[in-house]
Amino acid sequence: MKYILTLLVTLASLSWFSHAQNTSISGTISNTNELDSIQLRIDSSYLGFKSNKLVVPLEKGKFKFDLDLQQNEVVYLHVGKERIPLYVEPNNQIEMTFDQDSLLTNVAFAGEGGANNAIFHHIYENYGDLYNKRLMEEKIRAGQIDIFEMEMFDKHHAQSDFLDKNLDKFEHSKDFQNFIKQHVRYNYLGNLYAFPIIKANANRKQTEVNPLPKVMQEVLKEDWVNVKDAMISDQYRKFLDYYVVYKTSERNDFKKFKDYSRSVESKYVFARQTLSEKPFSYFLAKYLQEFYEKMKPSSVRWLYRDLEEEDVSNIYKGDINSLCAKKMAEEDPEEEEVAEASNSKSSGSALMKDMDGKPVSFSDFKGKVVYVDFWASWCGPCRAQFPHAAELKKKLMAELSKKQKDKIVFLYISIDDTEQGWKGAVKKMGMEGFQAHSPGGWNSKVVKQFQISGIPRYMLIDKKGNFVDQKAKRPSDPTMLDTLIELINE
Repeated sequence: MKYILTLLVTLASLSWFSHAQNTSISGTISNTNELDSIQLRIDSSYLGFKSNKLVVPLEKGKFKFDLDLQQNEVVYLHVGKERIPLYVEPNNQIEMTFDQDSLLTNVAFAGEGGANNAIFHHIYENYGDLYNKRLMEEKIRAGQIDIFEMEMFDKHHAQSDFLDKNLDKFEHSKDFQNFIKQHVRYNYLGNLYAFPIIKANANRKQTEVNPLPKVMQEVLKEDWVNVKDAMISDQYRKFLDYYVVYKTSERNDFKKFKDYSRSVESKYVFARQTLSEKPFSYFLAKYLQEFYEKMKPSSVRWLYRDLEEEDVSNIYKGDINSLCAKKMAEEDPEEEEVAEASNSKSSGSALMKDMDGKPVSFSDFKGKVVYVDFWASWCGPCRAQFPHAAELKKKLMAELSKKQKDKIVFLYISIDDTEQGWKGAVKKMGMEGFQAHSPGGWNSKVVKQFQISGIPRYMLIDKKGNFVDQKAKRPSDPTMLDTLIELINE
């Protein structure tokens, strides 16, 4: 009776189930050793937010799970203390036969989707250690990169060779063929990029990450990084995590970060420039879930604001908001104030520098109207305003005489942590106007001087050099055109 109740409660909690169930996983288990139920676990968010557990009783060793899947999933079948992954597509009717003690080694598959899982199971049966996070971390901590990479390469080649010889376009679905090839590829890449990170984290006295030899990185193609269709693979998600960490470390001259907020913000900058859609939403949610308690409230707020913009399917933002709401409501801890910079031209006191590394002061623009835009490459709302700024400038130039056109400057001040991140974003987005950089994020000199608590932030400076509006309207505001024309005509 208790198992029937468990089943009913579980079914009621599964919001993605409907009355019309068209997908099933069924089978027969021999030698059940008094086992009276088994479990199926599904996590559509990959972070535990949409995790569901279905428990069904065993009746004379037989079981059946009825599902209504809306997309392809990798689910986990739990039998006693063992579990195996299953690849399931909508409308599959997968049939399984195995002994309770042979779940990891000897399973017979049949039915629609059975051939897919026979291949999937072969990979785990023969190369399971490569996909076991704990075992791989132990191997990495005890290993040397050259020997480790040679072994990984050989096993990756063996798996790929097996797939080439056994995948059949008639017997195995197109989606599965794409999935399993990616799954094997990202297992190799994920373990490779994990090596220097796990090694460095294992030694607290080690202050730097040892870079991977260049020849090992050359195997990775650029279009293999941001692949939304690969999100179903936990090996792709593992690769994505270690790749972002590694490349961020590379930008930091392979020095370890000592501050969590600075570390996550730097990873965010790289991810913002590299990822999009599902991979980027997953990255944002994962980092907020893992690090929000150790980050500054302002950093949590900005990552969450970008998640709100990116997570159009609402897979993460509701749960992340509940998780981080208290932290986001807090104020940043007081830190040592940065002295306000003077108008001196010395690089040490300059608020900011231009694209050539020369110091820049607001007084440099005296005699011109300056529309100031404080931004960062990791700021979604900032990027959303750039097209409006371009349109505003176009309309403004059409209204001004040739002489007047020289009296307006669109000044963009980035607070990105790194020069590389700033310049990369300027180039990628084709930004026009005067570009300046005041690094440090929320500890940037301009942020401290003007007490900026959020970006994008806009300011207006008149031709005399006076800050006439330190909280000016956004470029998307239709009144900004008249405001700028009025200042230019004064």
